[in-house]
Amino acid sequence: MSRRDNMQVSDSLKKEFLTEMFDIMYHGEKAQDEGAWTEIYHYEANNVFSEILCFINDIKRTGRILTEASLVDFIIFAESEHIGNNHLVGKGFSREETERFEKLAGKLIAATKE
Repeated sequence: MSRRDNMQVSDSLKKEFLTEMFDIMYHGEKAQDEGAWTEIYHYEANNVFSEILCFINDIKRTGRILTEASLVDFIIFAESEHIGNNHLVGKGFSREETERFEKLAGKLIAATKE
């Protein structure tokens, strides 16, 4: 069994998570061709989400506590590795965006509790 098979969430949670993740990371900016980021980067978004679940699983397997802030840091890394819209992500995050991002991370952490 691959470590990717160890953790699953509903498709609706995945879609909700990715949609809000892109909205936060890209500061509400819309894609140039008016499609949703999750549609434009469908393959990459799925890879990012898979990496996020692997990260959560690996941290939990070691018995360490996963914080919302550390998951947000990893999500920024994963986006950079798979998509790399640094001109958007590189703007940094306001306090409100950071709080929103950490709340979103917390929702995913809670959904993956065993």
